[in-house]
Parts: sequence; C-alpha cells; structure tokens
Amino acid sequence: MRAMPGILLHGIATGIVIALLAVTQSHGLTPYNCNYKGGASGVTADCEPDEMVFYVCGAGGNTGACVGSGGCAAPGDCATRIWCCHVEEGSLESDNCQTHGGSPGQMLSCPEDQFMRGACSSFFGEMCSGGVSHSINCCDYRYRFGGAPLIPWDPAEEGSTNGHSVSCPEGRVATGLCASEDADPDCTGDDFTMLICAEAFTTPLS
Repeated sequence: MRAMPGILLHGIATGIVIALLAVTQSHGLTPYNCNYKGGASGVTADCEPDEMVFYVCGAGGNTGACVGSGGCAAPGDCATRIWCCHVEEGSLESDNCQTHGGSPGQMLSCPEDQFMRGACSSFFGEMCSGGVSHSINCCDYRYRFGGAPLIPWDPAEEGSTNGHSVSCPEGRVATGLCASEDADPDCTGDDFTMLICAEAFTTPLS
C-alpha cells in the first residue's frame, strides 16, 4: 500500500523536531559566587570573562540611587552598579566583545548570539565612550570545557523595582539595557533603568 503524502510529511517534520531536541538544550542559568561591581559616571562596570550580569542599577540624575557594595559606598560614586555571577551549570568563558551605545531612554540590545558582560551610564549629560548616555558590553559566551556556546532564548523586557534597580527573573541573564540621564526617567514614566533578560540554549559541538 502506498503511503499518503500527508503521513510522509508528518513523519519528516516529527523527525526534524526530534533531531533538533537531540542537539539543543534550553535551560535557565543559576547564579553563584556573585559580586557587585560599580562604575562612575561615564565608566563601564564590567564582569570578569567567566561571569554574567544578573542585575543592574542605573542612577540617572539621582546620584545616591546605586549606593552599596562594589565600590559604590557614597552618593556620586557610581552611576552604574551590576551584579556579576558565575553559573552553577558550568564554568564559562567569554570573548569577541563589542560595545553598543545609545541615547537616553533607548533600549540597547546585544546581537542575537551575545549576552551582556558590562554596562556604562551617566548622571548628567552623555558621558560614556563615544558621547552616549549609556552603553553595553556584549560578548560571546561558551562553556569552558567542551566549548558549547550559549545563545540567548526568549528575551523579554524587565522593569525596575524602584525606578533604578532591575533584577533578571530566575534563570535569566541580561542581554539589553535602557538607561536615563538627568533627573527624569527616560525609559518609561517610572523607570530610569530597564533590562532585557533571556534564558540560554546550548548547541553541543560535533
């Protein structure tokens, strides 16, 4: 008996899905061994090559908004404060980094195959490198042992909790940033700072 064309197509599609599931793995990333790092107005706060960004505070014109550990002990110390973490899923390494800058209120996004490793913002004026109000440092990430690359998946925008501080939801890491300068929130009517956060998937090397 001849097979119906629809049955053949369904079988082929099913086979493709099974093959894709076999070679990719989507998962959340779990932070551990974390530390805060701060950057003065116009200075990039950057994680180590084996760390990822899970939280950002952007002060805008409120010079005391990001006071805390990581070299941000007093108002005026830090325009940007980030939380840098290793991940429990494996030891990471990153390279091929590039900087992207923008205007107040502009959401910057890393290229589709990169994650954020650092950020810069300004109290007043456009103080970050290149004469921009804020910028992000985006890098390729991979697992150190085996070399499997991490690729962002299902990115979503996240608003702040107090106008300035934004944490990625559980399992997600930063891939984009909106920031403000001066006294008014530029990202939304309430947000000086916003993030894009994503899960990750890996494609094992053949």
